[in-house]
Amino acid sequence: MDRARALARPGSLFLGALCAAALCARQPLAFAAPPVALIGVDLPLAGNDGGDGLMAQEGVLLAVSDWNADAHHRQFGTVVRDTANGGFQNPHQDEGSDDPDEALTGAASLRAFAQNSAVVGVVGAFRSDVAQAEAPVAHALALAVISGTASSGDGDTLFRLAGSDEQLGFAAARAARDDGYTRVDLETDGSSRARVTTGAFQRAFTQMGGVTAASPAEATLFAAVSGPAILAPPPAARAILTPEQRALFSTRGYQAPVIPDAYELIAPASVRDSPAELELARRFEARFMEAPSDVALAFYAATQVLLDAAGNSVRPDRLHTIRELHRRRFTTVLGDVAFGDSGVDLAARFARATIVNGRSHPRPL
Repeated sequence: MDRARALARPGSLFLGALCAAALCARQPLAFAAPPVALIGVDLPLAGNDGGDGLMAQEGVLLAVSDWNADAHHRQFGTVVRDTANGGFQNPHQDEGSDDPDEALTGAASLRAFAQNSAVVGVVGAFRSDVAQAEAPVAHALALAVISGTASSGDGDTLFRLAGSDEQLGFAAARAARDDGYTRVDLETDGSSRARVTTGAFQRAFTQMGGVTAASPAEATLFAAVSGPAILAPPPAARAILTPEQRALFSTRGYQAPVIPDAYELIAPASVRDSPAELELARRFEARFMEAPSDVALAFYAATQVLLDAAGNSVRPDRLHTIRELHRRRFTTVLGDVAFGDSGVDLAARFARATIVNGRSHPRPL
């Protein structure tokens, strides 16, 4: 009987299988395992916020890719939902303003994510109103949601990297007292965010011995929905920094204010030009053919935190992820992040600068 006919016998096939198994035992086959866990990505990918949302999504995707490049890490995939639903749903919606439907769509997205048992947490809540709408839903679903940009929204499963509007008000109060002001007028654009900032300023400034009064005032603090706090002395009593803020004022019936030649700007501290940011920017540009925006950096960092919290458990677990987010300190491209019980980054940093004729001069805060 020749070799080919012998191998065709059933017994020979069994022996051949044993030999193959022995070879495999000595040389394991290498294969790419599918992701064993998912993170939800909940961002506006069209409409007025679409440009920033797409940039944020690129930050998320790069962070996941970087995490998965380490063979010792649990592998993660992403599932994406567009909170803008492809664009504005209301034909009368002003495309220069926020889409109010995003908050409703964001809450619906969380419910869809929760139905997928592989989803351990969500990166999203791009705007503060979306974060506020998602917070109670996330709590009810026991699902962690991390935002890189929302500055308000409270909940025990909502985590925010951006400094809060209240923290901004406290920082502005320190800046005003550092400059020796004792009487400061408060101006807002009428938005809820601005009222939170000026309310926090008033509480802190009063505790420091200052008075918030319309007249006579030594300076005016201005807070708007879209910007940092501005502290300006007379006669520039109603200063707004950006054209967007000026446009916002005009749409609400305010007279277009004057931009002073010199004023103080208080805003979240930048991490631009740090070694970690420069390295990330190089890799980001190599992959996406564009430099990362602050939004991209913020959501890269938010994704780093979620992956670190969810990736060290024995198996993907939503409650474990939430507990880790509350109790641990995380290292990100933006620096260390710690949420504590509040869900707000306790290490959020603010900076100030004197703006003179359009030139920025950083100052300690």
